[in-house]
Amino acid sequence: LLESGSMRADTPAASAIGYRQVLEYLTRSEPTDYDLEALHSFVKAFGSATRTYSRGQVSWFMKDAAFKWVAADPENPTFVAKELDRLTQMPRSCFLQEAAQEAADRQ
Repeated sequence: LLESGSMRADTPAASAIGYRQVLEYLTRSEPTDYDLEALHSFVKAFGSATRTYSRGQVSWFMKDAAFKWVAADPENPTFVAKELDRLTQMPRSCFLQEAAQEAADRQ
């Protein structure tokens, strides 16, 4: 994308998580083949940016009284599916009441 001119490093898209780290990796000074240190730094920067963004999203959602947290459980995906089904089937007023109570409990 950079070489074709389809993307410039000074655009909003280029500053998005993932793009920014890839651009920094690809445009680093003195790139060499099999540069494991640079690759490691890229993966670490990408992971760090993703975690930072994720923490911000969780904080934002937790402040919303209409947000209902459903913890993912890789050991029991059926429970998560059933809980999501239950939440989507209930009347909106009941959902908002349950979400508000959960938000109050988080405070």
